[in-house]
Amino acid sequence: MMRDLRARYMVPLHTRPVTEKKKIYDILTNYRDAIQFVHDQTIRWMNKGLTPDEIVERVKLPDHLARQPYLYEYYGTVPWSVRGIFAVYLGWFGGNATDLFPLAPKELAQRFARLAGGDKVTGFRFPDTGEAYTLHVRRGVAEVRPRFPENPDMTVTVDAAVWKEIAAGMRSPAGALIKGDVRIEGGTFSLVKFLGLFKDD
Repeated sequence: MMRDLRARYMVPLHTRPVTEKKKIYDILTNYRDAIQFVHDQTIRWMNKGLTPDEIVERVKLPDHLARQPYLYEYYGTVPWSVRGIFAVYLGWFGGNATDLFPLAPKELAQRFARLAGGDKVTGFRFPDTGEAYTLHVRRGVAEVRPRFPENPDMTVTVDAAVWKEIAAGMRSPAGALIKGDVRIEGGTFSLVKFLGLFKDD
């Protein structure tokens, strides 16, 4: 609609005024194409059953649009737009049942601290996401680092989705252990500590 005006001058909200009909027309065309592309690709992946996080990883502007200086991601980003489009069509729920009742950050930290025990180093591996973490508890303070420790006192290997379900109380940790969805290395005491993490005080 704006393109049909064939304006000679355009004053954007965040950038300098633009002159010349063709330049204005091209800018508006690229804006339109970028918005349409992000919208259509988001819908495409939604229809395939992907979550917002998975869609964000896949939707990127084509090079001919991404390189336009007026489409640089300063005042908004493609990931923000993807999440907004998802929410408009399907609401805030991303399809992961563990997001319905997430643990408060303080409670999650307390559970991690109880798991690690005293001055202990625990390594967490999440094969499904490729992530690994070090949890080091010293004098009641838990420190988390986004890498696997060199010599952990205990190692917990579990898919992130399974861990979320266990941490949210939607799945039995003992059942996950028996089924083999959680693997503990470090001896029987480590196993006891792991199960003790989920006992209410």
